[in-house]
Amino acid sequence: MFVAENVKALLRHEGWLQQVLKDFNQLGYKIDYHLYQAADYGVPQTRERVMFLAHEIDVKPFVCRAPSGLLQTGITAKEAIGDLENLDQSPAINHIWSLAETSPSRATGS
Repeated sequence: MFVAENVKALLRHEGWLQQVLKDFNQLGYKIDYHLYQAADYGVPQTRERVMFLAHEIDVKPFVCRAPSGLLQTGITAKEAIGDLENLDQSPAINHIWSLAETSPSRATGS
């Protein structure tokens, strides 16, 4: 199996899309694609993404769950990852704080 994602505009390129579907089918994969709203799945973005779900033809396909409907107003980046600011740096979980200096214009609020 594999999962890939891309921008919504990809769907406007019908010739390219059909070629990708054909190529993966020739390699023994069944590939489906759907357009999803990222915010419906708890991602702190309000944009649509095309998700490709592929599996070998003789393997039961993965079925993506429908949005729960619980995220009525979406989620902010602060809500999604704000708890990281309370954690120590840890390469084991790819959590490394930037040591870049704040630019003077940001420090003064201008």
